[in-house]
Amino acid sequence: MAPPAPARVVPAATAAVVFWGLVFGLRGGVPFVRFPAFAFPDTGGVMAVPLFRADGREADPTDYVDFAGVGPEAVDVVHDGVPSVVAHRFHEAEAWLRDHPGAGGPVAVEVGLRVLRVGADGRVHTDDRIDGRGTARPR
Repeated sequence: MAPPAPARVVPAATAAVVFWGLVFGLRGGVPFVRFPAFAFPDTGGVMAVPLFRADGREADPTDYVDFAGVGPEAVDVVHDGVPSVVAHRFHEAEAWLRDHPGAGGPVAVEVGLRVLRVGADGRVHTDDRIDGRGTARPR
C-alpha cells in the first residue's frame, strides 16, 4: 500500500494542530477531563486512607470475621478536614465490620486512619491513628 499523497496529509496535519491549539488555548485542557468520572480532586498533598492491622501487620479487613471489641463505629468515614480519593474503601470497611460481628478470635485487630502527606522534600510521610481495637478470626 502506497503512503498517502502529500496533498491529503497537509490538511489533516493542519486540522490536528488547529484542534489541539484550540483545546489547550481556549479551554485550558483536554475536553473529556472536565467530567467528574475522568478527573481526580486535588488533595493538596494530603490524603486519608483506611488503616486495618491484624497482629500489628497491615491487612485487609475482608480476610477476617467474628469481630469483637471493635465495630463499624471505629471506621472514620467522615475524616474531617482530610480529603480522600478512596472514600469508598472507608464505607466498605465499615460495612464489613457491621456485617461480621462475633465472639472474637485469636487475632488482635486495629482499625484506624492513615494520613499521607507529601512533604517539601517530595517524600510521602504517614501519620497513623488507631480508632478501635479488638479481636477477630481469620476467614
